[in-house]
Amino acid sequence: MVKLSTSLAWRRIQCVLGAVAFLGVSTAGLAAAALAMADDNKLSSLAIGKWSFKMTSGNLDQNSICVRDQSKLLILKHGNMVCDTNFLRANANSMTYSYSCAGTAQGITTIRIEHSRLVHIHSQGVHNGAPYSFAAEGRHMSTSCR
Repeated sequence: MVKLSTSLAWRRIQCVLGAVAFLGVSTAGLAAAALAMADDNKLSSLAIGKWSFKMTSGNLDQNSICVRDQSKLLILKHGNMVCDTNFLRANANSMTYSYSCAGTAQGITTIRIEHSRLVHIHSQGVHNGAPYSFAAEGRHMSTSCR
């Protein structure tokens, strides 16, 4: 009888420890997902329409773009390529993402948001086999892309 109750007590302890471990992992995962969603919401707070860029270092092929999806601000060097983005980190007013575009381009972009119409973007990576790095100030010019 003692072995049975010890065994039963041990199983209960294992169940409790398993539940605590599961909840700890789940809570950490949920917290990370909530943080990423909050930062995507920051990105989605940026205005849609025509944006103009003033280079502070490096070179960018275009001085303005039409932004219909704010995530395009993460991959300015790569135009209309389809890219997968991954949230890396954030603080009060900036976010950093990594991205990969169809095996031909990859990089890391940090966007510092001053407000919905003014951002500072720093990006570095590889485009068409060559490294690049630039920093730019982006300003929303109009809601129309004409």
